Amino acid sequence: MPMRTTTSPLSGSPRTTARSDKAGKPIFSITTRSLTPGRARVADTLTTTMSALWGVRCVFAVLNCPTIGLTEICAGAVMYGLGHVVISAAITFALRTKTEITMTTSTLSVRHWGHGRPYDRNMIQGFALLHHDGAEVERFKQEFETRQAAAKGKVIQPTPYYMRSFHVVAVHAGQRVDLLTVYGQKEAAAIAARLTLCNQLLNEAMGMRTGPGVAQKPGREWHGLPGGVSHE
Repeated sequence: MPMRTTTSPLSGSPRTTARSDKAGKPIFSITTRSLTPGRARVADTLTTTMSALWGVRCVFAVLNCPTIGLTEICAGAVMYGLGHVVISAAITFALRTKTEITMTTSTLSVRHWGHGRPYDRNMIQGFALLHHDGAEVERFKQEFETRQAAAKGKVIQPTPYYMRSFHVVAVHAGQRVDLLTVYGQKEAAAIAARLTLCNQLLNEAMGMRTGPGVAQKPGREWHGLPGGVSHE
């Protein structure tokens, strides 16, 4: 019976690579490509504008057909739908910002736009998610706009950007250190969980057992990923 293979805990997103230093201690590199709330807003605006222009082009394409029937209309609708998906994906990809986080047994460094800053990893007490600092201001503003529109008999649904965004932070010597800002809770939580996992693996490599451990080979008992992701 063939041996069942297990999935590495470092697989999936965010992309994580592992290597060793000269002493044989692990080094983890976590690379993220994520939207900030501002970039998410720009992406939505550009997607709406470009999709509208593409829609006009599709309408003209249908109108220029020798005959206009159900087949031509369906073809135009499919062409618009596919174009919208491509436009949205391309714009979102282009606006994602890259952040590189490197973790060794002694340091954690964050590199963004070519600039990096190291922190003493042994002073890090954990990682967490915090709602974006601008979330409350956005909420009050959108509630006010919604009430104003309702008073005029209109219904609006403003898109929350900051309320859907999170700061991924490290608790460093009791202080908050913002590592990156991410639009989307699921993506932000995945990044915080990966940082927590790599931090635990580094502690284990140094002989610092701070939890039940992480199974990396078949035969070792598997325990859930470490916690430390909080919401405020």
